[in-house]
Amino acid sequence: MSLHLSRHKALLSSPLPDYSMSSVAYKFTLLILFSLLALTPVRSAPGQQSGRYIVRLVAAPRAAEVTLAQAATHDAALDAALAAIQAALDQPLTPLFTYRHALSGFALDLTPAQADVVRRLPMVAAVQPEGYANAQSDTSPALLGVAQADLRPALFHANMQSAPSSASGRALAHYDATNGTLRLQIFYRGLAAPLHSAELRERYGEAAISLDALVVHAASALMGSLVLPVGMADLLLDGRLEIRLSSADDLLRGTLVASRGAGVLVGLIDTGIDPHSPAFQNPAPDGYVHHNPRATPGFLGVCDPANPRYDFTFPCSNKLVGAYTFAATADAPDPQGRPSPRDNHGHGSHTAGIVVGNYVPQVPVGLAQVGPVAGVAPHASLIVYDGCGLPTNALACPHTALLAAIDQAIADGVQVINYAVGAGAMVPWESLEALGLWRAVAQGIFVVAAAGNGGATPDSIRSPANAPWVLAATASSHGRRFVSQLTTFSGGTEADRPATPLLGAGFAPGLAQTSIRSAAALGNAACAPFSSTQAAQAAGKIIVCEGGSLGRHSQASNVLQAGGIGAVLLNSVSDGGYLDDEERYLLPAVQLSHDDGLRLLAWLSACSDCRAALSGTQAFHDPALRDRILSFSSRGPNSRLPSILKPDIAAPGQATLAPFSDQHPSQPDYTVMQGSSMAVAQISGLAALLRQLHPTWTPAELASALMLTATPAFEDDGSPAGPFAQGAGRADGALAAFAGFVLPIAAQDFTAANPAQGGDPTQLNLATLTNPRCERSCQFTRTLRSTLDLQVTYAISLTDGAGFNLTTQPAEQITLIPGASATITITATVNGLATGRYSEGAVHFIAPADLAPPAAMPVTLQTFGVTLPPSISVRTSEATGSQRLTLYGEALEALHASIDGFSPEGLLSVSHPLSTTAGMPFDLTLHWQLAPSPSDQRYTAQLKLREMQSGRDLGSATVTLDLLGSGVAPEPRHLVYLPLVQRGADV
Repeated sequence: MSLHLSRHKALLSSPLPDYSMSSVAYKFTLLILFSLLALTPVRSAPGQQSGRYIVRLVAAPRAAEVTLAQAATHDAALDAALAAIQAALDQPLTPLFTYRHALSGFALDLTPAQADVVRRLPMVAAVQPEGYANAQSDTSPALLGVAQADLRPALFHANMQSAPSSASGRALAHYDATNGTLRLQIFYRGLAAPLHSAELRERYGEAAISLDALVVHAASALMGSLVLPVGMADLLLDGRLEIRLSSADDLLRGTLVASRGAGVLVGLIDTGIDPHSPAFQNPAPDGYVHHNPRATPGFLGVCDPANPRYDFTFPCSNKLVGAYTFAATADAPDPQGRPSPRDNHGHGSHTAGIVVGNYVPQVPVGLAQVGPVAGVAPHASLIVYDGCGLPTNALACPHTALLAAIDQAIADGVQVINYAVGAGAMVPWESLEALGLWRAVAQGIFVVAAAGNGGATPDSIRSPANAPWVLAATASSHGRRFVSQLTTFSGGTEADRPATPLLGAGFAPGLAQTSIRSAAALGNAACAPFSSTQAAQAAGKIIVCEGGSLGRHSQASNVLQAGGIGAVLLNSVSDGGYLDDEERYLLPAVQLSHDDGLRLLAWLSACSDCRAALSGTQAFHDPALRDRILSFSSRGPNSRLPSILKPDIAAPGQATLAPFSDQHPSQPDYTVMQGSSMAVAQISGLAALLRQLHPTWTPAELASALMLTATPAFEDDGSPAGPFAQGAGRADGALAAFAGFVLPIAAQDFTAANPAQGGDPTQLNLATLTNPRCERSCQFTRTLRSTLDLQVTYAISLTDGAGFNLTTQPAEQITLIPGASATITITATVNGLATGRYSEGAVHFIAPADLAPPAAMPVTLQTFGVTLPPSISVRTSEATGSQRLTLYGEALEALHASIDGFSPEGLLSVSHPLSTTAGMPFDLTLHWQLAPSPSDQRYTAQLKLREMQSGRDLGSATVTLDLLGSGVAPEPRHLVYLPLVQRGADV
């Protein structure tokens, strides 16, 4: 058993050099930090509780390079704006920060009422509350649909009530800041009279916008989209916008609240946790106060005084509700010297941070500062079950420990289990872990497991992810890289000087423009340890090191030891354009490609006054590289259960920034890791959000919502990915939240589907349709349960596969009524499906007027067919005899075999059954009657198979019969030909 981690690098523990606070890097980092801090909404009591706000002015920010006079003018404008704000509020203000370069403005401590006053001033462009994200790092959440690109929330919900009556309602909303569009889904009941108005209105304020743009359905639902003005969007993100539905004598109202997983309890089975990380503290660094979602107060595991393993030094809270250890790791022991749930590797802390980590505005990675960072469900709570670790291997996970962890998680009543653990594939009904997780699912717990890091190799899905009751997550790309640049060039000849920044990689701080020199000019091109003479010339400069046998980290360390203040590390010819964006350096540094290195060296070769700057680590986004299934991700088919498609779904698992193990308690530990484990954590976070939004959905229904609404992914080369790579596609939490129907499966249905007990897994009510033995035709029955409080008719669209056609009953459309289910039967008819090769299609469901997101079910089919080897060889000394051939394959109604072109003369015939059964063996018997010969004689012929009912050719084989003239012939052997055998056989 092992954890699904592709690779990782621990944080550096070397002493950190001192960098001036006046450096360009420091200012750049602060601007990034403070800008992002402004994007976190602060929950405020009406008109009283203060919070941090960003005030952005109409005036343009300062250019990077300005004269002293221009700088003074800009500062004077900022001073005047601050004075005007103080005058409007009639009180002095001290800015927390003043922004000059990223924007013009301030970070101020204001009440909501004061923020409204400032927003109306003519010199103010916008006022935004300080925010926190419901997402991991700076890319994946937006890609998953649960956050904006700047990490503000995207999903909202409201419970609506009426004071004078029993009317009630619920609302779901998604806001897209890129186009200002708010999508709303409102259901209500109990109003005695028809609606006469519907609006969004500021709580305790006057701002309002009509909902007339929404469509009224069945007098109980409002659905549609509208564009929010900027001011209204600020109210939404600040939690101060409510829905109001009015009738003649009633008012139904509810506040739209951001959905971040509050009230959901996640169980993590892994290597333990760093309880001192800011990702798991309460209150969170952004001030959010967590609430224990358990019905009974107190903490669990080593935090329970009644537990024999009680550890008073382990800091549990309403965020980290409990922690257990079931493994034998004692390298981070409790005070009594016993094994502890403290993370002795880092994998558990990392995955936990992706699932539920608090919003942390800025974290150190090496010497670089990056952020903000948060989990997908940052307001959810966590219980940790340390089921991995041996004294000799921190990533070894004993089955006994894992089963104990699963058992305890069920007892504790967690709602989601994150299980980034796996072993070699087993039949799910024979795997104790898989069966233990089935019990969890039967108790209503949603389980996500890692598909594996087996690479692009078929049949590499791991256990227990291959079980139909477990959602198997595979890893995809998010299109974000951490990069650094060599920039701000001056000196030398204009023709040789780089005209644009050189883009590279590496976690490192930035450095203002300073002298840059090639190490080759010092007689040490590879940056081996510098002599005293070379060190004197390198001191205070950026040194350029050429690639070779010495590692980049060693080169950077040697530059630092020599007194250099920056390093540029060039790739060798063999490294080409490869850039390692996970490497951390002990000083400002950047790795460049070989080609960019040649350009840089050409400039430096004739330059004595060359200068350049290092940008420090930045996030770089390339949308063209999103949603690609990563090369290490395991692929289907599902080797031990081919009638169940795996993986199920994809999520970002590439170079993910999250907490690491507690190597230095005085500082937060964060690092970059990648693997299917990270994808599992992303899906677990989405599951926590969906649990909050749809608490009545069963685990199977929640899984189906994610799969039905998934987005198509791609292979590394940009070509469309198939179901065995992506499953249903890359998860989109916003679409899943609005799913119009889900697929229920009772726990006992999984038991009944066991093929060893006569069950048929193809008929499980899953969102994928797979049959590895579809002979002539095969059927699937699926039951769709409506999630909407109105009747919806979905159009059905079919994508046929190569070699099969799809039909459905009902055909063309299916109608779902509120609170009810409907059944659809999908039939695949084979018409030339290549034997032994899977073909792919899909069934699509499209709701009218955007009542629900489009839904799709991937279809994968294979037919075994009858496969003959290209040649059959028989050696015998008998002039008259026979030889039996056993074949496997499809169901045939009218089989016909023939022998053609037998030469030289003789009699050769074949006998066979008229019909066959799919997957069952049947025999062809070759008969010969030849003239005796004193010498060896070779006869050849063509054996052909054909199904007469359809006229379909099933293949042919060359038969070679060697009649031996003397000696003793070998004992004839029985020939067996399995499907897909592509070689001849000798007898």
